[in-house]
Amino acid sequence: MTNFFDQSFLASLARGPKIACFGSRETPAPILSVMTQLAWVLVTHGAYLASGHADGADWAFEQGACQVRPEAFTVCLPWAGYNRQLPLNPRSPRKILAELPSSAKASYLAQAAG
Repeated sequence: MTNFFDQSFLASLARGPKIACFGSRETPAPILSVMTQLAWVLVTHGAYLASGHADGADWAFEQGACQVRPEAFTVCLPWAGYNRQLPLNPRSPRKILAELPSSAKASYLAQAAG
């Protein structure tokens, strides 16, 4: 598992709560606005956020976090170049699942499945 987590990510675990956003690409606009505002508030209060850079809910959450502290938002991509039409903030850390060693990928997926 240590191959997946770099030292800056491990150090961030001690700094604040970690919250992942999962949602729909078809989230209604009023809800997207709330998600952007929620991410902004969470990051303002010290949270570290993550999402998958997909259209809709993921993107709204990412935008709110990156307005405050892009380095507090981790973009978790299934492969390099995923959803290229959405710009990535250069200050946001990235984790690319396809580039993980097999053992780390299996462990990560098992943890995500709960």
